[in-house]
Amino acid sequence: MAFVAIEISEDQLLVAIAQKSGLRCRIDNVFDLDTSDSTDEQSGEAVKEKLNSLGVSKSVAIAIVSRSLAEIREVTVPPAPDNELPDMIRFQARNEFASLNDQWKLDYVTLTDDPTSPRKVLAAAISPDLENKIQTICQHAGLKLKRVVLRPFATLDLLKPHLSNDALSLIVDQNTDSTDMSIVKGDMLLSTRTVRLPDSLTPEQSSKQLITEVRRTVASHKISADSDAIQDIVVPGQEVQHRHLKGNLEGQLGMNVKFLSPFDLADVQSGLDKDSAVSPARFASLFGALETEVAGEQPRLDFVNVRKTEEIKTDYSKLYFYGALAAAVAVVGMFLAWMILRSQASAIETAKANLLAAVEVNQGNGTIPPVEQQLKDVGVIDQWKTEEINWLTELSQFSQRYLLPDDVIADSFTASVQRDGTPKIELSGRIVDDLEKTDQLIRELNKRPYEVQTIDTGTAPPDQQSEYPSTFVYHFQLPDSALTNLNILNRRASQFGKTATSKSGSQP
Repeated sequence: MAFVAIEISEDQLLVAIAQKSGLRCRIDNVFDLDTSDSTDEQSGEAVKEKLNSLGVSKSVAIAIVSRSLAEIREVTVPPAPDNELPDMIRFQARNEFASLNDQWKLDYVTLTDDPTSPRKVLAAAISPDLENKIQTICQHAGLKLKRVVLRPFATLDLLKPHLSNDALSLIVDQNTDSTDMSIVKGDMLLSTRTVRLPDSLTPEQSSKQLITEVRRTVASHKISADSDAIQDIVVPGQEVQHRHLKGNLEGQLGMNVKFLSPFDLADVQSGLDKDSAVSPARFASLFGALETEVAGEQPRLDFVNVRKTEEIKTDYSKLYFYGALAAAVAVVGMFLAWMILRSQASAIETAKANLLAAVEVNQGNGTIPPVEQQLKDVGVIDQWKTEEINWLTELSQFSQRYLLPDDVIADSFTASVQRDGTPKIELSGRIVDDLEKTDQLIRELNKRPYEVQTIDTGTAPPDQQSEYPSTFVYHFQLPDSALTNLNILNRRASQFGKTATSKSGSQP
C-alpha cells in the first residue's frame, strides 16, 4: 500500500508518494499540480489521473495544510491535568481566535507539562471550508484521508534528527509566496509565524526582506521569552541556491546558518528528478509527514484526530477479580458448611435411631421385658447368686439346730442340686425312742427354712443293741412358692442372657 502526502495551497497541490521498504520510508515520486483555475472536484480528479498513471491506487492520504491557511495562537489555561485540557482550551480559544466556532477543527500541543501550574499550549484551528476542500479533493482522488497536519510540524519531523537538542533553532521554511518561521528546541515547536513575500520581488530584494523578518522574529523572541537566545538558523534547501541568504544572515545576525536539502535527508528513489520546476526545499513537509506515518508514529497535531477530553474509566478488573475471589471463597465456604451440616444431620439421624432403639429396649416389647423389670430381675439374680447354697454353711446350720449327741446321731448327710437348679438335702440317722425328740428335731430343721419330708422312720434291728433304737430319713426341699419364683428367675435370666448376647454380637 502506498502513502500519499498532499500539501494544499491556495492555487497549487504538491504531492509525494512513498512506500514502506522494511522499516524505511522510500520516496517513489513527487509532482505538483496547478489548481488556480480548477474546482476542488477537478483538482481531485487531476490527482487521481496522475496517480493512476504512476500505478498508485488504494492509498492512504496525509493532507498538509499551509501555515497561512490555519489560525495559530499560544493559549494559557489554569492548572489542569492533560485529560482535562481539551475542553478548557477550546473554551479559552473562543476568546483568542478571530473566527473560531464549534464547526472549526481545533488541536494543540502542550508547551508546559506541570499540571499544578498554568498550562501553555500552542493551539491551531482550520475552518470548515478548508476541511471540506481537503475532503473533496481526497474523495475525488480516490484516496482515504487519514490525517491533516500543519506544515511547520511536518517540516520539523523531517529536520529534527539534524537539530541540536539543547539549543534553540529557527527554521526558515520558504513557500511560493510566503515563508514559515518556526522556533524549535529539539523536537518541540515553540512558536511559528508566516511572512508574506510578494512574487514581484527580485532574489536580492526577497533575501533582504527575509533577513528583516528573521531579525524581527529573533527580537520578538528575546522580548517575549526568558529562555536562551536562538543560536542556529536552519533553511530547508540547497546552499548553492541561497548563497546570498547565508552570507547576509551570518554577517548581519552573527548566527550559524545550516542548509538541509529534503532530498538528501530522505530515502529518495534513484532517478527521481530533483531539478524539477518546483524547488526541492518545498517538499520538506511532505517527506516529514510520510516518514512519520510510515514509522507508525502519531503526529503531534492532527486535525482529523483532534484531542478530546478523556473519560476516565474506572478499572474494575481488580474489583471483578477480588469479587470473583470472594464469591469463590463464599461458594467453597457454603459447600464446606453444607458438607458439615450434612455430616451432622447424618450423625443426628444415627443418634435418633440409636435413641429409638434405646427407648424400645428401655420400654420393652412383647419379647423383651422393660429395662426396669430386667434390672429388678438382675438384682434378684445377684441376690440369689450372693445367697447361693454353700454346703459348709448348711452343715454349720445343721450343727447349730441339731440335737445333742445324746439324743440323735447322723449317719449320712447328702447334699445336691437338681437339674432344675433347686438344692436337695437328704439326712439319715438314729434317734432315741422318744417322739418328742423327733418333733423337736423337725421343728429345728424347718427354721432354715426347708420343708422336711419324712421318708422313713423305723427301729434299729433287734439284733443290734443301741441306745438309739429309732432310725429316720429326712428330705429337705424348698417350699413350692420359693421353687416357682426360682423357676421364673431362671427363665428371665436365660432370656436376658440371649438378648444381651445378640445385641453385643450385632455391634460394629
